[in-house]
Amino acid sequence: MNTLLDKYKNDALTPEELFLLRGKIKTEDTAELEKELLEDWLSFQTREPDSDKEVNYEQIWQRIEQDTRKVKPSFRWKYIWQYAAILLLPLLLFSTFYFYREATIVAQQEMVVETQQGERANITLPDGTSVYLNTESKLTYNPAEFNQDTRAITFEGEAYFQVKKDREKPFSISSQNIQVNVLGTEFNLHSRKNQDSIVVILKKGHVLLAASTQQQELFENETAIFDKRSGTFSVEKDLTPTIHWIQKELLFKNTPLSELLTIIEAKYNVHIHLSGGEQWMNDKFSGTLPANDLVSVLEILRKSYQCDYVIRANQIQITFPK
Repeated sequence: MNTLLDKYKNDALTPEELFLLRGKIKTEDTAELEKELLEDWLSFQTREPDSDKEVNYEQIWQRIEQDTRKVKPSFRWKYIWQYAAILLLPLLLFSTFYFYREATIVAQQEMVVETQQGERANITLPDGTSVYLNTESKLTYNPAEFNQDTRAITFEGEAYFQVKKDREKPFSISSQNIQVNVLGTEFNLHSRKNQDSIVVILKKGHVLLAASTQQQELFENETAIFDKRSGTFSVEKDLTPTIHWIQKELLFKNTPLSELLTIIEAKYNVHIHLSGGEQWMNDKFSGTLPANDLVSVLEILRKSYQCDYVIRANQIQITFPK
């Protein structure tokens, strides 16, 4: 050990000897290592010149005068740094390994962005793509793989995507029954498990939708509706498509009343209790409802179905005529 330390201080270690010194420092008992380094330091401090050599006192005196005039500190910083480097070497090696391992673990984990009931979130993906998530939505991707050869995510819920254009790395979304493939575009994706259809509203650009049975191209200002039961797409053209949830509206097209009430419960975080009205549950409702005014929503339902309602905290009783 002492021989290796002497060589280290004189920059005379071979690569093999440096590897051996590192191994000794890492495996040796801490107290024993401290003892050896202290002994080596003290022996260096008290080391005397070789007795068989003639001492030139005149030269020594001249060196002292020169050092004094230069006002240089006599403390031997070079050797302190050498000892500090040796003592810190195991810590640095451990820290490097630890942080590398932690970074690897994090990179291999999936990144999940999720909104709860009544929450919305705006995020930017590593490629610069912007995603505005509606309530009760979930976006997942793998940081280690995203933006390598492709930009792949999985999604459930509703969100507005502004995809950063990159022809070399297509952007793809897996959502329940369909795959959405794009390069650079803006669109709204509505895909919830408890609903019978998936809706894509394309504002800008061009997307390709794929399901197990067919594919569908979608162009600017078009809306694609995928029927989960039949596995087919239908396309509607609208020169001014509106993203109603961004404008704080709830849009319904031929939506059964039972499904509409479920959406209202989720949106306003309330529980709806029905008295009668079984004959209306399959009635199809089309139109928009306010997304931030529960009383207005209930008033529209009251006028549409001649029902009454009572609000008690987050409990709503709706009574239909007999």
